[in-house]
Amino acid sequence: MLRGKSIISDFTKGNIPKQLFVFMIPFMASNVLQVLYSAVDMIIVGRFVGTNGLSAVSVSSQVLNFCTMICTGLCTGGQVLIAQMLGAQKKGRFEQGYRHIISVCDVVGGSYGCSAVLCAQPVLHSPQYTAGGV
Repeated sequence: MLRGKSIISDFTKGNIPKQLFVFMIPFMASNVLQVLYSAVDMIIVGRFVGTNGLSAVSVSSQVLNFCTMICTGLCTGGQVLIAQMLGAQKKGRFEQGYRHIISVCDVVGGSYGCSAVLCAQPVLHSPQYTAGGV
């Protein structure tokens, strides 16, 4: 952590539009990076793999976006809880809530990873997804 700087922002004091703008920059940047990644992925796959690969990337990117939205929603809800705890000056509860949110994110991420590994072979080898069947 930076010396003399706090990682906690009080949006009820100071220049509120400026604070909100600074607060939204990381969210906007992550969305821009995700869109750029998807676009570059589609360009490369379309150029080197062809239409079958392009349709596979298109479908799988929707699943990835859905999973990302679920995680973003969980984190946003956690931020609301943490903000309420900080506003109520409950520092002990803040640390407990923070650990709980990290644990939930770990469980959700692990669940996504395990389900992807367990479902990959059955999905890829099902009759409607064979080579040239798209």
